[in-house]
Amino acid sequence: MRSRDRVLTLSINRVAIGGMLELSKTAAIAPFCNVDLLNQSPMSASKLSEITLERQPSQDRLEQLGISSWPIWSKEISEFPWTYDEAETCYFLEGEVIVTPSDGESVKMGKGDLVTFPKGMSCTWKILQNVRKHYNFG
Repeated sequence: MRSRDRVLTLSINRVAIGGMLELSKTAAIAPFCNVDLLNQSPMSASKLSEITLERQPSQDRLEQLGISSWPIWSKEISEFPWTYDEAETCYFLEGEVIVTPSDGESVKMGKGDLVTFPKGMSCTWKILQNVRKHYNFG
């Protein structure tokens, strides 16, 4: 069995909630998201709808990425379309959001989540609670 097959087997054995798979405190993935749960690291992306989501990353991980030096973006409750001209990594300080890729499943994210959106992905952001997040493009 290949590593990716094992990841899919692990995710299928978890509880499906609202079209998403919730996987302990370390990751939540929607179909085609690229999180390797065995190694807790991103896998190579093959689809534009792949969103990498890491729940509650350690302080060491946040420091390693230099997140505290990234700019902060804030937005009130709203819904809007978005296309990523570049890959974006962000860390949610506050809020709750559902992001729905145009060719994928909805992914719920919020406070304490580290998320990477791939270059070229088009999606709809539905902000359920006001958001504040650090972000970095590239």
